[in-house]
Amino acid sequence: NYYPGQGSLQTVALRLTNFQGLLRFHATLDVDWRQANWFEVYEYDSTGAPATAVHYENLVGNFTWVRVEVVDFEAGTIDSVVLVY
Repeated sequence: NYYPGQGSLQTVALRLTNFQGLLRFHATLDVDWRQANWFEVYEYDSTGAPATAVHYENLVGNFTWVRVEVVDFEAGTIDSVVLVY
């Protein structure tokens, strides 16, 4: 069941080691993620140079599901992706 939470703010925490590529975050308002209409809510781009970082980003919206897509992966490690709402 959908949990409305405390508002419309979610925080994404990325922990990366020498990561070179693109991370696209998609969200939906649909209940069934398998047949959902997804839209992009954030993009993290380190295609130009490898990134070793802990990066935080706020996503605003009352989403039912959030997913991340790895695009143009060249090198490195995605140590963790954490979504807090």
